[in-house]
Amino acid sequence: PKYPPRKSPLVKVKWWRCLLDEAQMVESTVAATAEMARLIPRHYSWAVTGTPMSTGYNDLYGLFLFLGIIPSCATPASFTALYRNSDLFYQFLDLTARVIRRNAKKTVQDQVIIPLQRRKVVHISFSQFEQHYYDDLWSQCCRSTDLEWLEANNWGEGENLTTVQKSRINQMMAELRNWVSWISADRNQRI
Repeated sequence: PKYPPRKSPLVKVKWWRCLLDEAQMVESTVAATAEMARLIPRHYSWAVTGTPMSTGYNDLYGLFLFLGIIPSCATPASFTALYRNSDLFYQFLDLTARVIRRNAKKTVQDQVIIPLQRRKVVHISFSQFEQHYYDDLWSQCCRSTDLEWLEANNWGEGENLTTVQKSRINQMMAELRNWVSWISADRNQRI
């Protein structure tokens, strides 16, 4: 390509520990999050999630790939065979029990000291193109959320929104956040 993509600083450094929060994001091995997470060079991999499995054992495939528990050449079908094969099922459960640790907040709260959160807002100026894209996304988000209804109801918690509507709003906001963080990261590299 004429302009090869820049390599992310995340993959230029070999990290001591890569801790993936909300690790259920890597359960789909084709998701961009999963692919990027597996590219990060590291000595140790940790994953934190409140929901390691939402539909079944297959949800652990991407997580186990990220953690390096199964080889990257393993296919979803071969992973499924591990727990569907009656001869291997108990070995699979034993492996899973050794890898996954369940903690409740009350059992570890005296061990975890969380520092006060700080918030730093960095204002960036958009180029005309960036502003146009942002405005389009914002308009689309406003149309989808029915702001007039929300304002008429004092910006309630959205209890009348359907799951599909909430999902769409979350998707749009995630896209907007990713896009804005990409721009700010790009701007920081140019400085």
